[in-house]
Amino acid sequence: VSATDNPFLFPLAQTYTPSQRDIVAVCSNTTALSQGQFGQHPLYIFCADGIWAMSSDASGTLAYSSCYPLSRDVCISADSVRGIDSGVTFISEKGLMLIEGGRVTSLSAALECEPTASNRSTLVRIASIVSLEDGVGSESFKEYSRGASVGYLYEHRELIVTNPDYPYSYIFSLANGACYKYMYSFAHISNSYPQLITLMNDDSETKIVMPGGEEGGNSVLLMTRPLLWGTKLHKRIMQMMLHATAAPVDGSYSFNGLACYLLCSNDGENFKIVAG
Repeated sequence: VSATDNPFLFPLAQTYTPSQRDIVAVCSNTTALSQGQFGQHPLYIFCADGIWAMSSDASGTLAYSSCYPLSRDVCISADSVRGIDSGVTFISEKGLMLIEGGRVTSLSAALECEPTASNRSTLVRIASIVSLEDGVGSESFKEYSRGASVGYLYEHRELIVTNPDYPYSYIFSLANGACYKYMYSFAHISNSYPQLITLMNDDSETKIVMPGGEEGGNSVLLMTRPLLWGTKLHKRIMQMMLHATAAPVDGSYSFNGLACYLLCSNDGENFKIVAG
């Protein structure tokens, strides 16, 4: 690391060796120490044997005062390392991860309960009724995330995980923890705070797209987890779908179209359509 007052001088005291393995990516971010304090800017070093953290020196004489191992998680995609509000994201073998200070958590843990291969074909047939079968992938998120990149929509506090080898992307909401699929994939993501600029390959053409600024109607496919019959949860889901598909026009509401299908199962694995 160069000297604090001379970018062309590299003193021996500021030479750091966090790991003996290859460095995959480097990212810095702000983390709050406590209420009323400004915080610090740790430097996260993503290596082939885990993640190291380097704490900034409060005195200002050195760049970093300490270097210590933070986690054994290994980043498998350098393009997934993205600094967001008070945290850093990355993709490991576990999926999409988030570093907040000294804590590492999984953001994609909810996707570990994705449909099995046996009933995924049923879901594909249902989605094909409304021409949205591409939204039901034949692979798990862990398979999808290999080679994926991450972008951050600051305005909406959303993370976009995209892999150009697949026709869709994943959207993670940091505001409410929801996750859904976006029926587009991007060839490249470039964060230009506060905007997000992407390159999209469409019909042999490369387009520059800024997600979050689209207007107009969207086709939405909502598939829930299995629900016990007799609860009110399925009614709430139907209400949500009705509110989502209703569009106000001149003070009144007009429906663009709504399709709802009911699947039932006795064993929680094999489902059949009983109503639609």
